[in-house]
This record gives sequence, C-alpha cells and structure tokens, in this order.
Amino acid sequence: MTETSHGRVDDIRVERLAGMANVVKLILGSGSFALPWAFAQAGYVGGGIGVSVVALVATATVWMLVVSKRILSTEFNMNYAEVAGELLGQKWSVTVRAATFLSCFGACAGYLTFIGGLFSEIFDIGTTHVILMILPCFIFLSWVRTWKHLAFWSVFGNACFFLAMAAVAVDASTIWLERGMKPSPSFVPFNSHTFPLFWGPAVFLFCIHYVALPIEREMQHPGEFTSTVIPASFCFCALINIIFGLGCYAAYGSSIKDNVLRNVGSSYLFVITAIGLSVDLAITFTLMLAPAREYVEIAILGDNPRVTKKNVLTKNLIRSVLVMIISSVAIAVPNFALLIGLAGGVTDTLQTFIIPPLLYVKALERTAKPANLAVANAAAYAVAALGSVFMIWTLQSFFWKLWTGDLS
Repeated sequence: MTETSHGRVDDIRVERLAGMANVVKLILGSGSFALPWAFAQAGYVGGGIGVSVVALVATATVWMLVVSKRILSTEFNMNYAEVAGELLGQKWSVTVRAATFLSCFGACAGYLTFIGGLFSEIFDIGTTHVILMILPCFIFLSWVRTWKHLAFWSVFGNACFFLAMAAVAVDASTIWLERGMKPSPSFVPFNSHTFPLFWGPAVFLFCIHYVALPIEREMQHPGEFTSTVIPASFCFCALINIIFGLGCYAAYGSSIKDNVLRNVGSSYLFVITAIGLSVDLAITFTLMLAPAREYVEIAILGDNPRVTKKNVLTKNLIRSVLVMIISSVAIAVPNFALLIGLAGGVTDTLQTFIIPPLLYVKALERTAKPANLAVANAAAYAVAALGSVFMIWTLQSFFWKLWTGDLS
C-alpha cells in the first residue's frame, strides 16, 4: 500500500470516529435519564427488546432517508423537508417542518421539567415553583443571537452528564449490595398495561433524522455515514442505555422517578451534577428552540428581514411568548419522561418510523426493478405501519394518564 493510500485510510478512520462521536453525543443526553422509568413501564425483557428494536429500525430508516436523497437529487444540500416535498408533495414538506417544530417544542418542555425536578429535590419545593423562578432566565437566553462564545459551558455540561451517570450507577450499586445482590420485588419481565409509555422515551433517544442529512453532508466520504457511522453509533448507544436502564430498574423498581437522577438524593455530588446538567440543558434548550422560533419568525417577518429595532423587538417578543407557552406545558405536565415520551411517541415516531419508509418507496420507483420494488415496498410499509400503531397507542396512554391525573 502506498503512502497516499495509507493516508487516505487514516483519514477515513478519523472521519469515522469523528462522525460516531457526533452521533453518540446526539443520542446520549438527558433522555437517557428517563429510560429507567421507561424500563419500569415495559419490564426488563420488554425494555431490552424494545430498545434493540427501536435502535435497529432507526438505523434502517436513517439509511432509507439518506438513500432517498441520493436517488432523488444531485443537489447535495437538500434537507429532510425538501426531500419529503420533492418525493411526496409539498404537504409532506410542511408535515416534516411541523413535526420538527413540535419535537423541539416537546423537548424544550421536557428540559424545563428536568431542571425543575432536580432543583425541587435540592430545595424541597415544587417543580412548578422552580420553573416559574427560572422562567425569566430562559426568556433572556432565548434572545441571544450566537452561542459561539459558550463552547466551554457545553464541554462542562457534557462532563457533568457522565458524572451524573456515574452518580446514579454508584447509588444503584449500593442499593444492590444492601439488598444482597437481589433485584427489586417489582422487577418484572413485562408490563403489558403500561408498555406504550416505554415507546416514546426510547424513540426520543434515537430520533436524529432531522440532522442526519447535514451530518452526512459534512463527511468527506458520505458512504461511511450509513455503512459504518450510524450502525456502530446506534449499536453502542443501545448497549449503554440497555445496561443503564436495566441496572436502575433492578435497583429502584417501581419507585423509580421520571428522571432517575432524582432517586440519588441531595448529596454534594448530586448538587454539583444538577448544576452542571442544568447549565448544559439551558444552552441545549435555546439551541433546540431555534428551529421552532425560526419557523414562526419567518411566518411573521418573512425571509431575511432587515436588522431594525422594530424587528429585533418583534423577534424577542416571539421568543418570549414561545418560552412562556413551553413553560405552561411543563407546569401542566411536570413529568420529564412523559413529556419527552409524548414528543418521541408522536412527532419523533412520525419522523423516524413513518416518513422515511414512504420516501424510500417513492424514491425506489425511479430506479428499482418491479420484483425488487415489491419486496422493498412490503418492508417499508411494515415499518410505517408499526410506527403508526405505536403513535396511536402512545397518544391513548398519554391522555389516559392526564385523564386519571396520574403524572408519576
């Protein structure tokens, strides 16, 4: 092998690792702390199989989305909504944008309940009171125009995430040892009645489809994205989350909270990690709010409005109203796992399980032979049907929770 080919292989390996790091960072986040609660809803067998199935299907649908874009166009910069509009019609482009808006909206509400729940444990006050106290800070943060100078806080928050995972693991291990290495009495293999509540948090973890095409576009060797980066990253994250979810469920059982970090208590380690995670989520909240508020700002002010005092004030007003609406949702449903479960079970399921197979079928009609097309159609429609069933099941379970007032 020549020096040039050696260098090319090394470049590909580095690019693979960088791409995997980006994808893993997207998946491993605050949603992982809701997964033990989701395992308690599904049971240890149901949860383990469920995460594996979601990760496997999400891997396949990212591939479907990327292949659809490659078949469709020589234009490398197409995004998810543009691919949907070209293949399925403009109504589907609007559907993707609306789903992205609602996914970001639900995630932001979940982040507020996450932070509110942590500080309610520290100060022994209600989550609602915490959310109202921090609301002005989040309104102010929504006005910020750039985050380039806050990279340090993101790194700090990532470190606190792993510290929080370690804190939970130590606490759960202590409970295991005190119990003589026996799991909680409520550690059961399958919970059929509450299983639908598992689905949303699991899909929330693996729904990266609205950023999949930009990540692929940034790679020098795009083929590596679907052949190596996505399968390896999703497999790794599924394994980590299954181990974490099972271990916490076995330790805490039915007493597990919507954010498992709240089970740890108010030690100094808990306080430090709570502050770090809250800083990280405050920045993530603002970044996640960006797509939603941009859609509203464009609808009101148009594309590329002039930078005038009036337009700046209008944008700040729009952002303030959105943050207040999000906080109202968080106060109405003060359960982190339920909120991200609703986003994951409905809008994320739409983007992960339903739309990519439909895109893939339409794209294949332009290239595939009839025999191959029939098999691909059957597989794609089966995935879309599975997603549709769980979307309806998730909605039914969520509204039943609201109807009964059981928000635990």
